[in-house]
Amino acid sequence: MNAMDKTLIDHLQQSVDREPDGLYARFNDVAFTYAELDRQSNALAASLVAEGLKAGDRVAVMMRNSIAALSVIFGLSKARLVWIPVNAQQRGEGLGYILEHSQPALAIADADLVPLIQEAEPAGGLKIIMHGVSSKASSLDDILAANILFDGIPPQRDDIFAIMYTSGTTGRPKGAIVSH
Repeated sequence: MNAMDKTLIDHLQQSVDREPDGLYARFNDVAFTYAELDRQSNALAASLVAEGLKAGDRVAVMMRNSIAALSVIFGLSKARLVWIPVNAQQRGEGLGYILEHSQPALAIADADLVPLIQEAEPAGGLKIIMHGVSSKASSLDDILAANILFDGIPPQRDDIFAIMYTSGTTGRPKGAIVSH
């Protein structure tokens, strides 16, 4: 398989196999290895699938830059869920529009951003997993700390990886579909 035929998850697995303790990223002077990213993303993928999410379900993510955010992106990808990145600065009606239009099955958000989602979300309620809290049923931190293997079917190149909303300068934001 040449590099053009590989998905993000294929590249991660290749790096884990080659150099598990190699540096994937550094954030605020904290080193994050390929093996750590693989373990955390496996834990999230397994948890979300155990909660009943299935390939193609959409997950809105409203998080600031962090190591946990990296694990969320890779975990969603492994579980073949569609990442809906939401700008942490988004508020009110604009946030409500994205949440209504994208129809996420779940949201993952920094704890301080959860009230914004709850105020803007469409009727019916949206389950939210919070980052920055622990010892709660909806704690991203606790999920990422688990050591759970994930052996689901890996994403294919043509599967939807993300729906990224445009700025909406000429009208309502549009969801641009990005494949693996």
